[in-house]
Amino acid sequence: YGLTVDVSNAPPMMCEDDAAEGPGGNNDRASAAPIEANAGQRRMICPMNPDWYYFDADAGASVTIGAFFPHADGDVDMRLHMPNDMRRSATSGTNDEVITVEALPVGGRYFVEIYGFRDAMNAYDLEFDLGEGVECAADRLESNDALNSSEPLRPELYRDLTWCGDDDWYKTDVAAGGTLQVYITFTGEAPGMEA
Repeated sequence: YGLTVDVSNAPPMMCEDDAAEGPGGNNDRASAAPIEANAGQRRMICPMNPDWYYFDADAGASVTIGAFFPHADGDVDMRLHMPNDMRRSATSGTNDEVITVEALPVGGRYFVEIYGFRDAMNAYDLEFDLGEGVECAADRLESNDALNSSEPLRPELYRDLTWCGDDDWYKTDVAAGGTLQVYITFTGEAPGMEA
């Protein structure tokens, strides 16, 4: 076989960390930087070097997180990690990535991960807006927030239930070989609502 080697004299592309990296970096959840202190700033994503941020919020609060960048220079993607292990992602092929949640499902510490798709690098403008929490009135079946306080589920239609972001548990008996069908319908946005 033949082998041809061509060495270019062009300098390698350099990627310099931004001010949010700090001495410990903000490359993982443990070293995440506060997002409020970095909002409105231009930040840099480097290959194999994600940027992590955190913020604390109450259940029901609204949040919008944006990373604004020219896609032609490198694709930047984003994930919102919630305290209940649910995630929201923004991974489009457009210039900007924005995640908006009208009502956060639980209170606690949230993490934002910003990374380059296929190790892309690019500068991005970070925006963050956290709105007031809204009061969520518990429904008549509370407190069914855990396995040991599950609400007995009977074959009927349960109307006007309210999900406040915490778990709602139900239980019922099903004979071997039987079929259980449960249908859930809701109005409005239910971020991360799963059954």
